[in-house]
Amino acid sequence: EPIRVADHVGSYLDTPFFSASPQTLVYREPDPDHQLTWFDRRGVDLGHVGRPARFTGLALSPNGDRALAATHSPQGTVDQDLWLFDLERSEAPQRVTFDPTIERSPLWLNDNEFAFGSHGGASGVYRQDVGGSPRVLFKSGAPEFPSSAALSGRVLVYASLRDAPLGPDIWIRTDLGPSPRMQ
Repeated sequence: EPIRVADHVGSYLDTPFFSASPQTLVYREPDPDHQLTWFDRRGVDLGHVGRPARFTGLALSPNGDRALAATHSPQGTVDQDLWLFDLERSEAPQRVTFDPTIERSPLWLNDNEFAFGSHGGASGVYRQDVGGSPRVLFKSGAPEFPSSAALSGRVLVYASLRDAPLGPDIWIRTDLGPSPRMQ
């Protein structure tokens, strides 16, 4: 019969932080939630944004009035979504992705459109308008992490784990075409 030997074991999505041998169990507790905080150029705390959460990615909009954050779902759930924070109005953040996959690496393409990587059932790199639905840009079957864009998202630089044992490689895509809003 199974028995519980430890409580509060940390994890990253579906990977728990523990190891065991016949005589020893080693584990790490969950990471604490983090608070998004504004600082001035001297490092003075100017205030908080939203509530503490388990953030794994953050992107400030080009005009600085909004931020996208990748946030873990509650522990025990393999899901991560993107949330939009309105930095001028202290409103509750708005969830902008809803698939039961791991959305991460948000990247603003312009003031109303962003890209992100997704891994799981809908793996790929996606483009989405704020308030819209995701549209696939490309899929390679490997986890991708958008990091930089040019020409309103027609050129994208990203890291890919296509050869995971060797670590990520940097790739560039120039065949993405203009945003549908720019045509």
